[in-house]
Amino acid sequence: MDSYFIFKISYVENDDEVTITDSIKDPSIFSRLVVNESGTLERYTWQESERRWARFWSPVPTDQCDSYAHCGASGNCNLYNLSEFECSCLQGFEPKIERQWYLRDASRGCKRKQGENICGNGDGFNKVTNVKVPDTSIARVNKSLQLRECHDLCLKNCSCTAFASANISGGENGCLTWHGDLVDIRQFSNKGQDLYLRVPAVELAKYTRNSRGFRGKRLATTVIVSILAMLLIIFLSCWLLKKKRKGTEGLRKPLYSFSTGLTSYGNRGEERDGSGTSAEVSIFDLSTIVSATEDFSLANKLGEGGFGAVYKVWDLWKEDRALDIVDSSLDNSYEEANKVLRCIHVGLLCVQEYAPHRPTMSEVIFMLCNETTLPYPKQPAFVFKKASNTPYSSSASVENRSVNDMSITVVEAR
Repeated sequence: MDSYFIFKISYVENDDEVTITDSIKDPSIFSRLVVNESGTLERYTWQESERRWARFWSPVPTDQCDSYAHCGASGNCNLYNLSEFECSCLQGFEPKIERQWYLRDASRGCKRKQGENICGNGDGFNKVTNVKVPDTSIARVNKSLQLRECHDLCLKNCSCTAFASANISGGENGCLTWHGDLVDIRQFSNKGQDLYLRVPAVELAKYTRNSRGFRGKRLATTVIVSILAMLLIIFLSCWLLKKKRKGTEGLRKPLYSFSTGLTSYGNRGEERDGSGTSAEVSIFDLSTIVSATEDFSLANKLGEGGFGAVYKVWDLWKEDRALDIVDSSLDNSYEEANKVLRCIHVGLLCVQEYAPHRPTMSEVIFMLCNETTLPYPKQPAFVFKKASNTPYSSSASVENRSVNDMSITVVEAR
């Protein structure tokens, strides 16, 4: 049964008192509140039908920390230390009678550590979070002060041992200060208030150092997690890119693999360099070539149209008129002709007839980004070749293997 159904709860908080009272709503209900031989508080109601008193409340206290001043003065009761004694001394304090603590009797409480002065020698306050604040019967309250003003007020008075906000909902309005022993403090896991405990300079330094160490560990953990996340993203990006490339390469087929009766053409897809070793050449299926040449348009015939600029980027180079190849729409708007000539020079190196003569992409980037001396380019070419015993020969005989004259370019001498 809900206690609010039977009782009327009244809470009063003003400058003169802070009280909570309850009364029975229904005058026909008889109830009594007793303290039993164990010191626990119990409430009973009379059951007329059974002619007996029935216990209405569970025993209070429900655990050790519910007992008033269970850990004595300046002690903190914490039931979450399952493997340890539930009582511990607040920072800057030590057991008053150490032997009793070994026997798990903290009734005599704690005393301030020997030789630690807390007045005017760099002392300050350590925040103890999520606690039931000490017994307020000896506390002083000032509702007009904010929490920072409460801090300053307590610091000026050497007898002030702790302060907290008077707002139990967690705000910073009002000021509670304690002068003397702090009794009946209890630790909670995720509720309660913040209590600001006065500690000497040496204890304050320990707290600050521990806080910085914790922040440093937290920062290090954040950095490590961020680095691992970045590495994971890079790994996944590389994996996806590699997978995409493999998918693209899978679309490539041997040049003469289509079912039109074309037979293999020499050592298909290979060029021979001067040493007789083969150099890989990318080969594509017929549909790819048809698309790339716009259905074998004459404008894209080898040596003309789209490819003709290379042989033109070459004739003008030999005549020292390479800048003539620059698009006329630029109207000499570029600032440094040397940079344009360098780009043309590197481009010619990239289209040399034999692959071993061409620079790698890393070499190209190095050439464009530095003013190093470049080698003189060799003549460009774009032809199909078959194995030949003549080094670097471009005049090797080529046999027409096509079954018709409609699907292969007629090879002519240059």
